[in-house]
Amino acid sequence: MRPVIYFVILFFFVSTQSYSKEKLRVYVPYLCPLVCDEASEGKKGYVIDIINEVFIPFNIDVDFQFMSWQQALEQSHQGNNDAVIGIFKMQPQEESEWSQLGIKVNIYKKLIYPKQPIFYWNEACFYSLSSAQWQYRSDHDLKGKRLGTISGYSYTSLDTFLASHPQQDLRLSGSNTYARQFKRLLNQEIDILVANRVMADVVLKKMIAQKLVLDKQIAFKGCYPNSDSRAAFLSFSAANPRSKEYATLFDLALTQLRNTGKLANILAPYQLNDWKKLDK
Repeated sequence: MRPVIYFVILFFFVSTQSYSKEKLRVYVPYLCPLVCDEASEGKKGYVIDIINEVFIPFNIDVDFQFMSWQQALEQSHQGNNDAVIGIFKMQPQEESEWSQLGIKVNIYKKLIYPKQPIFYWNEACFYSLSSAQWQYRSDHDLKGKRLGTISGYSYTSLDTFLASHPQQDLRLSGSNTYARQFKRLLNQEIDILVANRVMADVVLKKMIAQKLVLDKQIAFKGCYPNSDSRAAFLSFSAANPRSKEYATLFDLALTQLRNTGKLANILAPYQLNDWKKLDK
C-alpha cells in the first residue's frame, strides 16, 4: 500500500473520532512470547508491542487485561471488553465439532475480524514425560491416552479426534493453563499435553529455570498432522459500535509497520520472523 493512500485513510479515521482519548480494552492470555510477564522476562510480548504500536499513535490507550480465552470471549459477547487476541475464524464445516468440544460457536460468529492475522499457530503438538515410552506417529498412539487441553480452544485438525473421544479430552480452564498442565503431567493426572509448541517451550523453559521441572524431565513427542500455520486474529466485540473501524485501522497500521520495517524491529528481540513477506 502506498504511504499517501495510507495516511489519507488514517486522516479520515482520526477526523471522525472525538477529540477525547479513547480506551480499547483487550483481553489477553499469558502466553510468552505473545504476552509476557515484563517484570520477570524483561519484555511485554510481541503481540502487546504490535497492538500498542497500532493504536496509541491515534490517541487510543490500550488497557490489557489477563484472563483465559473462554472468559475473554464471554466478556466480549457481553460488551465488557473490546477485543481478544489469538482467535481463529471458525469455518462452516467446523461448527459441529466446535460445539461438541464446548466452544461457544455463537460468540465466534458475531466477532469482527481484521483481514490480517496477528500471528499464526502451530497448535496440536504433544508433550509427555521423558520416561514414557511414547511417541506420536498416528491416531493409534493416542488410543486410551488422557490428553490435557485448554477449555474453549480449537486444536485445528485434532478437533475431529477430540470430539469423537470426549472421555480422553481433559480440558483445563482459567489462567496459567500451560504451567498447570505441565504440573498435571508431572503428577500423572494426564498422559499427554496438547499444546502450541512455541508457547509450550517458553513455559517449560521458565519452569526448568525455576526448578519446578527437572531438565529433560518432559519431552516434545511430535505434532498432529496438518495442525500448523493457522491464522489467529485480534478479534473485536460486536457490542462496540467502533469495532469495524478498529479492525480497519489495525489492517492499515499493520501493513505500514511491515512495509517500513518496524514490524521486523518489534519481532527481533523475540527472535521471531514476520509471518508474511513485505507487501509490494
